[in-house]
Amino acid sequence: MNSTALQGKGIVVTRPRAQADEMLTLLQAQGARPILFPAVQIEAPENWQSLDDALHQLVAYDWVIFSSRNAVAFALSRLQSRNLSWPTGPRIAAVG
Repeated sequence: MNSTALQGKGIVVTRPRAQADEMLTLLQAQGARPILFPAVQIEAPENWQSLDDALHQLVAYDWVIFSSRNAVAFALSRLQSRNLSWPTGPRIAAVG
């Protein structure tokens, strides 16, 4: 990218506040004026039952598709907390 392409441009960053630092720093380094506007807040669900049920059935799935790195982190953390391991069966896809 041209080092002046973002110079002086205002760019809204919608990542959660706790995950925005790297993007803000990169944009500032390119001369942009990043504006932090978190559009989502990442937090644990009130009830884990549906995820727990899905994790116990992983071996039956052909594919598991994660929509974000947060989804991966929550799923793997939950597997560990339930003393479960990832089965060899399902293929994995991830957005981003």
